[in-house]
Amino acid sequence: SILSACAQACKLGGLDLSTVLQEMMIEGYPPIYWAIVNRDAASGSSGVALDSLVFALLGACRPLIPGTLDAIRVACMMASDNVLLQRLFREIPPLSPLSARDALLLGPANQGDHVSVEEKRDGTGSFVAHIQIPRFNLRMRVCKSVAVEFVASCAYLFRVFPEAYLLTHTPVGRIWILRFNAVVETAPDGQPRSKWYLSLELGEHSQPTTVNASLLI
Repeated sequence: SILSACAQACKLGGLDLSTVLQEMMIEGYPPIYWAIVNRDAASGSSGVALDSLVFALLGACRPLIPGTLDAIRVACMMASDNVLLQRLFREIPPLSPLSARDALLLGPANQGDHVSVEEKRDGTGSFVAHIQIPRFNLRMRVCKSVAVEFVASCAYLFRVFPEAYLLTHTPVGRIWILRFNAVVETAPDGQPRSKWYLSLELGEHSQPTTVNASLLI
């Protein structure tokens, strides 16, 4: 394969292919970023199996450095590709929002969080995220926090001047983080009370936006 030939050439030149492939050499990003952003176009025009290049590059890049992990997240966000991001969470534990305790609780049953996103594509930027969180109650008791991340597009809010906004319907991918936290607070009677809090956040590099959301359990 091409990557095998590259690995051999690097070896002869005293270079490490994994290190070379993770350099920010192409417009400020490593090759894996561009493979993810162009995956649909590349597979459609060449007949190459979807994701084959992405996972071939990932295999050649191990171990992944923090900069590469960040580039993968940004690429999935730019491509608005939640399906690939969720798959990569399962394939690459350091990329996943699961904590070490989460992994220990989910590992014996080979379980993991599942998030599928249904985008309305009606010009409003609305979407529905269907989220399954296995062993949720146990994880809240043991870990005190459970977070799931997913990619979804929504309308872009553009500031014209401080008092006015212009809403366009160009889809913009964002990484969303739904986080549950368990905290112990002191009640007025002095007794400790356990409370759960829910937050919806935007991931790093995501464009700011307004939110009108509902949670159905």
